[in-house]
Amino acid sequence: MIIFDLFPNGKTKAVTFSYDDGDRNDAKLIEIFNKYGVKGTFNLVSGWVGLSDNFLSKSEVYDISKTHEIANHTRSHQWNERIPVDQMIMQVAHAKSTLEDIVGKPVLGYAYPNGQYNNELLTVLKGLNIAYARTAGQSNTFAHPSDFLLWTGTCHHDNAIPYAKKFVSLSSYSQLPIFYIWGHAHDFARRDNWNVIIETLDILKDDNDKIWYATNFEIYEYLTAIKNLRITSDYKCVYNPSCISVYATADGEPVEFKPGYTILK
Repeated sequence: MIIFDLFPNGKTKAVTFSYDDGDRNDAKLIEIFNKYGVKGTFNLVSGWVGLSDNFLSKSEVYDISKTHEIANHTRSHQWNERIPVDQMIMQVAHAKSTLEDIVGKPVLGYAYPNGQYNNELLTVLKGLNIAYARTAGQSNTFAHPSDFLLWTGTCHHDNAIPYAKKFVSLSSYSQLPIFYIWGHAHDFARRDNWNVIIETLDILKDDNDKIWYATNFEIYEYLTAIKNLRITSDYKCVYNPSCISVYATADGEPVEFKPGYTILK
């Protein structure tokens, strides 16, 4: 029997962060993330990159992309569900192209401005090969999304501390729980409460031996890789068509399913 209860390198839990807009305060948040060794996804409004000293520059965005993920937050932060479809396409496609030119790799994630969306926008995202999109709600759970284009995080960072305490206390039998925190770094500056994210990370670090800190796309990629495995009916052979390893427990022992075929004893 194969049980999919492990993240990369045998970790049993995952934590991911998502922050919007790309203003100057993201730089301070990234310093904190780097200090704690965690990863974040930064959803940038492409028209604001380098617009003034209040926003991240192109060179900063490129440097950030080496460790963290850069994702799409449209060209100008319009309410996309309220504009013509051709403008909706332009908003998403322009941001995708601009950000890809800066970071030199595909930009596959998206965050809905103001958390708003409709069926037309979902069709646009699919047509532009957006892998996942984050809403602005709270699931109040550590569950996996049923639809990655309607991915709702666990909580806003304002509510992260009690959820962090709950997360570290989870039983090892809770299969692949994901703690997803989202927000805006400028809220920390405006409210002068950077201690909220620091206290959250201090709580989580006590469980670091079990936690995989990943970008939003890395979470998407890993869970999709699990879904795409092909397993013989006797559980003796597993085919992994993806380009990353998948980890699991087989007959009580941890196992790595590398890309290609794995024969189990």
